[in-house]
Amino acid sequence: MRKIGYFCVYFPNDTQLVEKKRLKDVGCKVVFKDSLSVQNHDRPGLDTLLSELRAGDVLIVHRLAYLASSLQQLLPLITKIHTKNAFIRSLDPELDTRKEVPFSSICKHLFTTHEHMIDKRLFSARQSAKTRGLQGGRPEKISDRQKQDLQQLYYDNIPVESICNRYAISRPTFYKYLKQ
Repeated sequence: MRKIGYFCVYFPNDTQLVEKKRLKDVGCKVVFKDSLSVQNHDRPGLDTLLSELRAGDVLIVHRLAYLASSLQQLLPLITKIHTKNAFIRSLDPELDTRKEVPFSSICKHLFTTHEHMIDKRLFSARQSAKTRGLQGGRPEKISDRQKQDLQQLYYDNIPVESICNRYAISRPTFYKYLKQ
């Protein structure tokens, strides 16, 4: 029985050294790695791992979400691994297919994995947008110049209600801009 590790990183500054060390700590002699990005979805490391997988081997991953981008990709992959009479072990949350696992635990694990997959895609998309110079979030209702005017009107004792009406903003928004 061989313990084979697998992990993938999405950006160069990702925590790849920590993951690799954790896989080595649980007894993985061989660790495969893939580097993914928004544009690159190829997984040559996983493909090589699957071709070298033999009966009785244990594939160890930090999270099941690292094996695929969606549950539709993950489930056939798990089936493929099991048809080779190999096993899967996930470290976070703990799951080991060598042991019998209740159906409710599998469902809970798949739900958690699905959440991690969504988080991973959102993080990748945000990082990609940030590299292109885009920033997320709702745009400000008024410009910086208008914020200064708003503050000046307040200090000139103009009623808050009339200031809010002039700039078409709510009271909470007014006080948010006043603090800035």
